[in-house]
Amino acid sequence: MTCRKLTSLFRASLVRSSCIALSALATIVWASDVIEGMKPFDNRIEGTAVELHGDEDVTLLGIHRSFEHFPKNSTLQVQFYLPSTAGPSAKVFVEAREIVDTKHYLMQSKRTRWDAGSWNIFTPWPTKDVIDPLGLDPTNIAVLAGYRDGNHPTVYLPVDVTPQSSQPTERPYTFHFETAWDLHSLDKSITGPSGQTTILKTDECKISPTCVIYSAASSQAFEVDMSGFSEGIYSVHLVGHIPGNSLKPDLLVRIYHRPK
Repeated sequence: MTCRKLTSLFRASLVRSSCIALSALATIVWASDVIEGMKPFDNRIEGTAVELHGDEDVTLLGIHRSFEHFPKNSTLQVQFYLPSTAGPSAKVFVEAREIVDTKHYLMQSKRTRWDAGSWNIFTPWPTKDVIDPLGLDPTNIAVLAGYRDGNHPTVYLPVDVTPQSSQPTERPYTFHFETAWDLHSLDKSITGPSGQTTILKTDECKISPTCVIYSAASSQAFEVDMSGFSEGIYSVHLVGHIPGNSLKPDLLVRIYHRPK
């Protein structure tokens, strides 16, 4: 069990401890968990690692334009559009992790040359190296791509994940996230380059004012159809409401939308 999961469970009972202490507790209680470590490959490092997200109320796991199911012994590719707004010093990344953390799986791309102002493909990513030996379920993998440029906030780039030689099918964006708190409801909005804000559908438990729609330490997903939006950087804002608590955990995600 990762520190991210432990922190979420402790927060659910309103007990706050340092991530270091929780990690130590994990070592004692879950000593049977084997962390094999990260392995270097030509274009990435991949393996198992404990990620520390102790201070995050809502954690972004992945943003998919499309994700095609793949069989064992596949070679995957990740396609994304890198805008010209990413300067020469921008650090571009591709990452993958589990949606529900069971094996501590992690993949991180190595630094390489990317083409700004065009579509890029990260490949090869053979499943035989780590994904197959770990027995990972393809539907439990989330992929994130984006770039960081100086002190500016990270800009995320929706991805198409497919086996090589397959063509992606454009769908609404799927956002995968994890909440550290029990949530009664989740407000969602999106603000475009012009400053105009669109209010998206609120996810809410309607049984009672204190019922929970998303449990602490759970992974969730929602879709946003941006087919009618123009190209540019958009801010997606999530605001959660905790039953019986005035605290409102939130997450602000900047994405670059490029219509196909």
